[in-house]
Amino acid sequence: VYFVTGRFPVGVAKYLTWTQTLWIDKMTCTHHLWTIPLALYGSRQPLTLDSYKLNVAIVATHVLLSRWLTSESIMIASKDASEEQSANARQDPSKYRYLNVNLSHSLWKDIKLDFVQISRD
Repeated sequence: VYFVTGRFPVGVAKYLTWTQTLWIDKMTCTHHLWTIPLALYGSRQPLTLDSYKLNVAIVATHVLLSRWLTSESIMIASKDASEEQSANARQDPSKYRYLNVNLSHSLWKDIKLDFVQISRD
């Protein structure tokens, strides 16, 4: 949709346009485009209610494990402490990495759907 309209309807992929998003992050996210068609082709079976239930369980497990094992972000150590404190450090991937794997800590700042927001700790 982005390539046609220039915007993301929901916002879950808008992080791809952020300046601090590295090219490798943009490349690895392509698995969302080819994984399901490849799995459907490989299984040669239609999706069933049982497969949907299994998918929900797997995604929930991934989110819970990501929240438990991965921090929301990391600051990369620098010799100059004042450099780490600057507001621009969050825009520079060599100084700061926003992780938030599987949206387990919060939804992207671009998502305006309040009903799907994760409750705060």
